[in-house]
Amino acid sequence: APPAVLNLLIANCVAFLAMKLLDIERIYELFSLFPVKSPWFEIWQPVTYMFLHGGLTHILWNMLALYWFGKIFLSFFSTRHFVGLYLLGGIVGGLFFMLAYNLFPMFTSSGSNAYLVGASAAVLAIVTASAVRVPDYKINMLLIGEVKLSTLAVATVVISLLLVTSDNAGGSFAHLGGAFAGWAFAY
Repeated sequence: APPAVLNLLIANCVAFLAMKLLDIERIYELFSLFPVKSPWFEIWQPVTYMFLHGGLTHILWNMLALYWFGKIFLSFFSTRHFVGLYLLGGIVGGLFFMLAYNLFPMFTSSGSNAYLVGASAAVLAIVTASAVRVPDYKINMLLIGEVKLSTLAVATVVISLLLVTSDNAGGSFAHLGGAFAGWAFAY
């Protein structure tokens, strides 16, 4: 793996292992992202949340996607762009989450209990920027076959849109924010 991808993989895995080994709930309260109106919101959370994950499958899928799509991204963009977009995608995803839970009535009542963890928004920024840059780039997907990168990115956005009223609505809003950041970056 390219060094930038490897460094982000390591940072996420170290944070995950530390969280699981320490198993201190207060750490999640400090570093997960909460809506601004929540009593647990802290100014650093829009950055720190993207390095935390809820479980083994959560981090596994995010890190596999970061590995695969990070390599594609770095074929067309610089390392500086990669790290910058990872952080930007995560931050914009976090802002979409906070806007949803602070502005939309259906979420504001549960907003103080809602929180966000995971690198999905950051990873989707990388996927979307790659798809905008090389829309016809083909990847082989298990059980599906060859798929254009643009088709995968659009499908991910559509699924996230469909899931904004699900139990993981905050995650879906974050995904949309990350995808938006990736699209804006590539344009």
